[in-house]
Amino acid sequence: MALLRAVADRVVSTLGYSPNLRHGVTGKGLNDYDAVFGILAAHGYRGWVSIEDGMDGMEEMTELLAFLRRMSERYFA
Repeated sequence: MALLRAVADRVVSTLGYSPNLRHGVTGKGLNDYDAVFGILAAHGYRGWVSIEDGMDGMEEMTELLAFLRRMSERYFA
């Protein structure tokens, strides 16, 4: 989180997907999303938030969208 705090004022939206990332269910991995969203919100970030694309079906996509909506409401409302 120290790195994100150091560069949060330089975070920008972009298009595309890095080939270095692996798919997973957002919110169920090792990332501390409360810290990430909190830091971005504290720095006034209001751009796009990218989520995984539900490679394992629509149930996963539904989970991802629900998670993103909850986090957006909590931190960017």
